[in-house]
Amino acid sequence: MFTKDKNKRVAIAAIVIVLIIAMSCVLYLFTDVIKFKDDQSTGINGIGNLISNTALDVTYPTSGELGQFTNGAYYVFTDESKVNDFRAGNINSDLTSVKVDTTQPHGSQKNPYVIANTSDWEVFAKMVGPTTSDRGSGKYFALGADIDFTGITFRTIPVFAGKFYGIGHKLSNINCSTWQYWNGSSWVAIGNTTSAGFGLFCKIDNTTISDLIVQDFNFTGMPNTAALDQYWGNYQGGLVGITFGNSNILNCHLQGKINGGTISYNLYGWSGGLVGMLYNGLPSGESTAVVYRCSANTIIVVSSTITRSWTVGGIIGDSYQKVNARIYDCAGYIDFTNAKRTGHIGGVSGYLRQAPLVQMENIVTVLRSKNTMIDSAGAIHGNTSLGGAKSLKNIYADAVIGTTGTINATSANPEKSSNINIGPYVNTANITPAPTKYSSVAALLQASQAAVGKGPDNLPEQIWDKTKISEVVTPDTSPVRNYLVVTITFKNLLSGDNEENLGIPTEDYFTGAELPEPDGAYVKPNHVFKGWTTDKSGESEPYITLPSGVFGEVTMYAVWGLSEEYVNANITTTLETDKEKIEYDSVDSITLTGKVTHKENSGGMVNPSVKYKFKQDGKDKASNTTGKLSVKTVGDSGEYSYGYRITDGSEPLWYYDGECNVSKS
Repeated sequence: MFTKDKNKRVAIAAIVIVLIIAMSCVLYLFTDVIKFKDDQSTGINGIGNLISNTALDVTYPTSGELGQFTNGAYYVFTDESKVNDFRAGNINSDLTSVKVDTTQPHGSQKNPYVIANTSDWEVFAKMVGPTTSDRGSGKYFALGADIDFTGITFRTIPVFAGKFYGIGHKLSNINCSTWQYWNGSSWVAIGNTTSAGFGLFCKIDNTTISDLIVQDFNFTGMPNTAALDQYWGNYQGGLVGITFGNSNILNCHLQGKINGGTISYNLYGWSGGLVGMLYNGLPSGESTAVVYRCSANTIIVVSSTITRSWTVGGIIGDSYQKVNARIYDCAGYIDFTNAKRTGHIGGVSGYLRQAPLVQMENIVTVLRSKNTMIDSAGAIHGNTSLGGAKSLKNIYADAVIGTTGTINATSANPEKSSNINIGPYVNTANITPAPTKYSSVAALLQASQAAVGKGPDNLPEQIWDKTKISEVVTPDTSPVRNYLVVTITFKNLLSGDNEENLGIPTEDYFTGAELPEPDGAYVKPNHVFKGWTTDKSGESEPYITLPSGVFGEVTMYAVWGLSEEYVNANITTTLETDKEKIEYDSVDSITLTGKVTHKENSGGMVNPSVKYKFKQDGKDKASNTTGKLSVKTVGDSGEYSYGYRITDGSEPLWYYDGECNVSKS
């Protein structure tokens, strides 16, 4: 009780604290484990424990045709319908899983055409060539394995109107200098069949391409013949030459080179690290192109002659005729050489014309141009004209023209921008409010790494791996790549960062997949399995299904608790005070002493440590390992309780969380 002597009278303070020690503290075990909701309509948790990252089993019901996955198998893909909710943190994954049903039509989503080798790729190119009636429209294609094209004549896809799921697989060592399509009986020059687009997919039409890796491609000799659009030239992209209609490019990552060679082009040309040109192509209205969670490392060389100019962008070359361009969570590195030196260049896009809406959010881009551009240049985008809303957010852009030449952040001020960050050779011009400028590339990249987290001004941590943000991005080091599978090694953590095996093999797991539990002799006496963690401190909640934001090869550690029976038999708690009352303005104080006692026994915790967490009126007050808390002011009045964590001395992730309550009267 706090009192004060005033004018020889003793008054009882209006605010009184009485600490009544409960005869028996109320204890409870925190056994809640994060279980991510299965928000995929097809049930991603049903995938089971593992899937090979090399290939799903593929069968070929008909000789000479594409294969199919085995009945009942699962595959996953980045789902465009989940992108916005996942980016906002409303759902736990941007993936959807599909259970294969081979009774469904071949080429349907539940029974996709599967491409698993170089011969299959040629069959695919023949199926969707410009002479086919549907060009894959309404059909689904899946990459069933990594494919190496070393020494193989590569066939680009002239026109594609279906859906292509890469499932995280890789196409590698692609060399293409002969641009042909299958006319039904032989391979002939592409001519005007792709609207002058050239790339892995020359032209796509209302298409989704997801989860594809393209490593070490070399595209040269893109033609410019009378059959092509003589006025505009052609459009070159590492993945797609030109898009028509509503298109989605999701979780695709590539590295390679585009070289125009010695071809003489006419008025204009376009190149993009990922896509050369976004084109509307609809009978009427606006179209939308979404580029999400992609990265491109592209060397682009324009050494040929051209009358007017060349437009180049690290991700997108250009857009035309009412295309809403949405570019989210991407990383780019572009190395550009242009002998003509006329045109537009940007780290993300070179030119965005007649775009009703342009959104660029959460992007790290690096531009290296060996030549100046006399038309327009920007570290983020080169030029915009006749467009609508232009919104830039959370962008980290570095660019150098020549060896030390400066470049503006953009060529024109966007209507809305926030958290724009630029490197040492980038001017703050044309963006309001002015970007944050860093004195070195290293400092800029460190700032982007520090920005990975939660909140509107952060690179979302469920997408970005801050340990992989670097100046030169590659498919294997992309900070935004979703590997679809995570290779997990399971261990038990011991003191001194030592580890011991748990009898669980290292395997690949999907985001959302249920993780295995230790069993048998690997579960020690009095250990209750709570889940897994990569956090050796034990501060993070354990999980039993694989969360998003876990990348590549990881080691996970078992988290253990205690049973209630063990706690009741071996752990006691007390709370005491050293005095009943004090004058509330005096120098005295009341010391609360919490104590957690653990009875040593065979098979139990050994030399456990205790951390105390005091609360005042249900709110955190103080934490320590002594169990003592001093209170002395009116502001200290209230109801006190404490929680605690008791942790085994030899296993840092074997712990118990309990609470001891006291009440106020």
